[in-house]
Amino acid sequence: MGRKDIYKDAKPFEKGKSGNPNGRPKKTITTILNELLNSNKIEIELSINGEIKDIDITTKQGINTAIAAKLIEKALQGDLGAIKEINDRTEGKVKEQDTTEVKEQPINITIKVKE
Repeated sequence: MGRKDIYKDAKPFEKGKSGNPNGRPKKTITTILNELLNSNKIEIELSINGEIKDIDITTKQGINTAIAAKLIEKALQGDLGAIKEINDRTEGKVKEQDTTEVKEQPINITIKVKE
């Protein structure tokens, strides 16, 4: 089977119609976050109720490292939420264990029908 055999039924797109009518797939939030967190600079223009704010974040070590450093800083200041977050991410979340003992006892049910 040659290359020409593969494309024997191929036809050009109709004039004015795209081969991908839905356009390029949109990036997921996770993809966007990973791209931003792995960069050294973030520039954001934020508009809230018509008020525009420019946010520029630049770090030498990367955004992920800066966030991790800030989390460690808060933990060292005694922030229990930060301490828990670090432990959950490094040691894994503690699984809750149900230690309730159940004693099986018969249940008596009486139903009275009113007339």
